[in-house]
Amino acid sequence: MKCNRSLLFVLIVLSFLLTASIAHAEGNLKGGGSSFVVAFDKVKAPKNLKSKLLTSFTKDFLKRDKRYTIVAKQDDKTTHTLAIKVAKKGRSYKFVMEGLMIAGGAEASFETTLKGRVSVARVEAEIARGIRTLFDFEPEKMKVMLRILGISEEGDADAGVVEDAIYSAIEVEYDQVVADYYTMPVKDKDVPYLAKGDKKRLKAIREKSGADLLITGTIKMPKTKNIGGATENLYKGKALVRIKVWDLKKRHQVTEVKLDLNGQGIFSELVFSLFDAAAKKSAEEIKQDLGFPETVEEPKQQEGEGEEGIPSAF
Repeated sequence: MKCNRSLLFVLIVLSFLLTASIAHAEGNLKGGGSSFVVAFDKVKAPKNLKSKLLTSFTKDFLKRDKRYTIVAKQDDKTTHTLAIKVAKKGRSYKFVMEGLMIAGGAEASFETTLKGRVSVARVEAEIARGIRTLFDFEPEKMKVMLRILGISEEGDADAGVVEDAIYSAIEVEYDQVVADYYTMPVKDKDVPYLAKGDKKRLKAIREKSGADLLITGTIKMPKTKNIGGATENLYKGKALVRIKVWDLKKRHQVTEVKLDLNGQGIFSELVFSLFDAAAKKSAEEIKQDLGFPETVEEPKQQEGEGEEGIPSAF
């Protein structure tokens, strides 16, 4: 019961920490074929969101799937059209991606409202999510390296569960490169410099490993507090999650996970529940910030009910 209570406490904290934009998609542009030609001009966006950067990102991202060719204007070879617009709406932004599949005239759209701090990177994530949602998108896998330290003032702390959860969330498009302790600057002492974006170290990792993405940082557990007194094995503690994701080719930060998780319970159960929560929450945020569609759970079938009538995922 104590384990369940501590885990429930952590999940309640997580519910308050989570802020997510609301998105919806209508239809898709997925059609069979060995090659596609997409007519796309530019992303229409306010000056502060740098339309040229967003346009370049869109073209480069879609071309990760080698079947796609991008042209500026529609012609007789065009198979799809694509239009992206970001408009200021009060204190938020409205993101709209619309497309057309020429054969059959299928239209589709992806819309979301961006609230809070809206940056170029955040819009890029929505562009990626829209393309993954609407298009038949099967890119060649990129390479990712993960190096996350577990640090505790009261003994060993293994962040392997966090690395595993993050990789599982993105492995559909990434192959993992193992951080070689001897040949690449990814030793324990290097992690703080990597988290700060030390360009020499980031460049060295890129050159020696060929990795496209680096996910690095720490999960720290300060000293726990004994709240059970002399008779009960009950402790209160926290996990401080500080993880950054770096584009090694451009050597710039893609996103950051910054969480302070709290919990209580028997010491060993407390450590497990905090690292488990750190793993799930970090994986969820990084997947979201890299522009992967949200996982939609299919409804459970009643006994004797077939699959007919259950909508397929986009």
